[in-house]
Amino acid sequence: MKRTKAFSGFILATLLSLLLIMTGVISAQDEPKVLRIAMTQEPGIIIDYFTDLGVSWTHTHLHSQHPWGVDKDGNVIAQLVDELPSEENGGISLTEDGKSVIKFTIADWAVWSDGTPITAEDFILVYDIATDGLSNVVIFRFVNGAALDSVVQGETEKEVVITFSQAQPDWISAGYYPLPAHILREPYDAGIADGIGFDDSQVEWLRAPEVSNGPFVFAEWQSGSYIRYVRNPNYWDDVWFDEVIVSLYADSSVVKELLVAGEVDWTFVLPVLEAIEFKAENPEMNLLTGFSGGRMELQFNFTENRHPALADVNVRKAIAMAIDRQFIVDELYEGQTEIPKSFWYGTPWYYEGTPQIEYDPEGAAAMLAEAGWTDDDGDGVLESHGVDGVEDGTPLALTAATYAGGGFSEYQDVLLTVQDFLKEVGIDVSITEYQVNVMHSSLTDNSPFSTAIHDLYVLGWGVGTDTIDQIELWGCASIPTEENPTALNGAGICYPEIDELWNVLGTSMSAEERQEAANEIQTMIANEVLMVSMVNLNDAFVTSPNLIGGDWGRDGSPWYNVAEWQLAE
Repeated sequence: MKRTKAFSGFILATLLSLLLIMTGVISAQDEPKVLRIAMTQEPGIIIDYFTDLGVSWTHTHLHSQHPWGVDKDGNVIAQLVDELPSEENGGISLTEDGKSVIKFTIADWAVWSDGTPITAEDFILVYDIATDGLSNVVIFRFVNGAALDSVVQGETEKEVVITFSQAQPDWISAGYYPLPAHILREPYDAGIADGIGFDDSQVEWLRAPEVSNGPFVFAEWQSGSYIRYVRNPNYWDDVWFDEVIVSLYADSSVVKELLVAGEVDWTFVLPVLEAIEFKAENPEMNLLTGFSGGRMELQFNFTENRHPALADVNVRKAIAMAIDRQFIVDELYEGQTEIPKSFWYGTPWYYEGTPQIEYDPEGAAAMLAEAGWTDDDGDGVLESHGVDGVEDGTPLALTAATYAGGGFSEYQDVLLTVQDFLKEVGIDVSITEYQVNVMHSSLTDNSPFSTAIHDLYVLGWGVGTDTIDQIELWGCASIPTEENPTALNGAGICYPEIDELWNVLGTSMSAEERQEAANEIQTMIANEVLMVSMVNLNDAFVTSPNLIGGDWGRDGSPWYNVAEWQLAE
């Protein structure tokens, strides 16, 4: 009997052990595969039609896809369609009165994360929102700011027909991401009936879109801590990761520590020099770099709020002459970037004849003196003499602003260097820093850029490299107003002749004519010193040694292959 009890006990113990082992295996199998992303800036919303913040754009395109996009090598790739539009298949055409028409059919397998088919109505909804006169859609978030006559359903509910208001040589911009009409149309129409735009009536959706069409779907947002996405159960392709957690950290130094500790898989918050140094110290890390059209600009205030001295083009030119940009490239960036020689520098549309302003502090001082600014009391700061709108003896003191936070240290370093160079020629500059979501918020939110409360701004702009028809940052119609509070031209630049030339870039079907217009624009920007292009901003993506993937696409498809990313076993 004792042997029987002992044997039974042995069997029971063995079964319990096997049960525990199997439970562990099952538990390990059920543990989600998580892609851990680190950022230093928190978005205001994650539907980016209503904000120009790059951080919002990054989140939006993680959960939402366009019909097509552009991969890291510049190839156009299908995302929601089986076939890209072309002249051969009738997807690209011109009407008799010279308007471009883009037609495409959404694939049958393209559905929302709740299983509802994506249809033309989802694209029509976005067009209605962008043209209702109440919703504050940021102009370049929708078809690159181009004017449309209509977006309608074609012969089937899956066919979308987009008609531009004029000829449009760049059909890629027609591929904007849709919004789920089966969920949003009814509340949107009700809000419009009450005189309320989408961004006011659907505030919760902008921060927590419950349905999307990308490989991941929004799950939760712990403000100041993280934003979590989960795998789209109805996505039409295989997705390796079960979750994506975008964690928010105070500065980039914490991100580096977490990368080394193996607690972060991917980030783009390290400035390129910092990323290169980090890679040298940690050779096991992966570093992807490249130029995709980002610029750092010193922008002048052209609004009525500006310092009167900035109304004089020679003062603006003297400021440009006083800054040694090559020093910035060599010393701050260790030669790892370039001085942009025009708006299109680094692209096929750069005009070699663009006038250049070289570093010449003596010439800058002479030009300032000729403009009425000299240092008569010997305190090192110039004073006014006969300057229109300025009382004689007024010091030449300007205010400047840039971004705050560890992820923007290069902007802060550049502005401090600008401050030093301008001090050498007698211009006093005081500096204020703002979080990026504050700097680029709307006029309604009293953005320091939209309200133009400073004289100088060191800002970053993604001007792109994929098309000659880039966003016109300085269009007269792009100056923020109460009617258009999210407009981009906080600098207040308004040159109607540049607007006319820019219109050619997006309407002429002649490549030669478009290039001629771009050449004239580049010349005018330089001659009028509309801004000082400081440095090209190279991208830097740092990934853990275990991450397979990490490529970054162009256009509206930065996460074009994120479904394929995985961790090494």
